[in-house]
Amino acid sequence: MKKPKSLSYKTAWRNFNSIHKIKVKYERTYEGKTFSETQNCRVEVIKSGKTLYEFQEVPISIVHYPNYADSRSGSDWYRFNIYWDDVGASNYTDMGLFGYYDTDYSNTIIKDNDIYITSSNGKKLVISLPKKVRALIGSK
Repeated sequence: MKKPKSLSYKTAWRNFNSIHKIKVKYERTYEGKTFSETQNCRVEVIKSGKTLYEFQEVPISIVHYPNYADSRSGSDWYRFNIYWDDVGASNYTDMGLFGYYDTDYSNTIIKDNDIYITSSNGKKLVISLPKKVRALIGSK
């Protein structure tokens, strides 16, 4: 499979700022990186407008990478670590899913209280944040 091209600085920075708004209060720092506490989220996987998979209670952690040198686009970025194995999807790569998604590679926005990640293979993940996290960003 061809390696995906990184996003432009402008798009990656917009993605970063979109996710940065949630600034989850469940954070801790380890080796200079800020991790969110793992949250169980509902995840829907869509392609061409059709739901392919739907998972409940998927553990997801969000890691903030402030080092521009590590970024392919030259901006701060976030990584969404998605623990598919914990919901019985150990064959997630066969399903066209990845173990993590980076905001400097995958178009990422918050819309209607959900995080939308469009992957390089055209699959869109819709991550529904838990109520306790949505409350932190003023959502219901």
